Amino acid sequence: MRPSSSVASSGDTAAPRMYFIPFPTPGHALPMSDLARLFASRGADATLVLTCANAARLGGPVARAAAAGLRIRIIALTLPAEAAGLTGGHESADDLPNRELAGPFAIAVDLLAPLFADLLRRQPADAVVFDGVLPWAATAAPELGIPWYAFTGTGCFTLAEQRALLLHSPQNGVASDTEPFLVPGLPDAVRLTRSRLAEATLPGAHSREFLNRMFDAERATSGWVVNSFADLEQRYIEHYEKDTGKPVFAVGPVCLINGDGDGDDTLERGRGGEADTAAEAARVLRWLDTKPARSVVYFCIGGLNSGMDWMGRVQA
Repeated sequence: MRPSSSVASSGDTAAPRMYFIPFPTPGHALPMSDLARLFASRGADATLVLTCANAARLGGPVARAAAAGLRIRIIALTLPAEAAGLTGGHESADDLPNRELAGPFAIAVDLLAPLFADLLRRQPADAVVFDGVLPWAATAAPELGIPWYAFTGTGCFTLAEQRALLLHSPQNGVASDTEPFLVPGLPDAVRLTRSRLAEATLPGAHSREFLNRMFDAERATSGWVVNSFADLEQRYIEHYEKDTGKPVFAVGPVCLINGDGDGDDTLERGRGGEADTAAEAARVLRWLDTKPARSVVYFCIGGLNSGMDWMGRVQA
């Protein structure tokens, strides 16, 4: 891990004060929580900014890390759901009962921006690490002279591919969803079809404006923090740095921060300490114990695709 040398300490403390703010859903909050604990383990004063629902889910591992002596805490913000026309108390994207509520949820997430800006003004930091899909999360930071860094839970290959699709739009020049096209400007010859693309990159997508905002914000960011490592994709790290003119800090896999504990952190990841989830976890572990070593593969086809994650036995 090589945290940016530009993240300097301020005031009378030697520990850099850092905010970490993910998009409110476990698939984003989990790696950001791991990242915050990773930085705290290296001496940073880390604050996770979460919605109340995700704060409850991730409170156990963070509390144990704090009890072990790390300077880490959670600040919970109440999602302005009703102001966005969202009822039902939904504060995490995976809690939405149907896709029709995704629009109001996105509006509610945008309404967190002034709450976060106010937090920064009241409790300044030395740096902000924000989710790459939350371009608003850092708008207050430059105003206050605070460096801010975008984080992605994936890696530079995905970032580079998505950037190329948005800038060059090769997907617009094919006649069908199954016709292959070359993604330009990458270190390798990558060919895709429109059927394999995220909806936001497709011609006429309503969510394209959101990605455009994300890349507008990228122009002002201090750099990228990625959940990857050089031995996996050194060429794409170098490519993305050259393509954007921004430094890339490969600090992953951040989940390894869970490897030295007693197992409680892994057991509770994203679920909290409720009795029903603990009982379900115990049931799954008992089932796994009946299988030969390295004979089970877990597939999760996106954390928001309900019913699409499953376990399958791989024949030796």
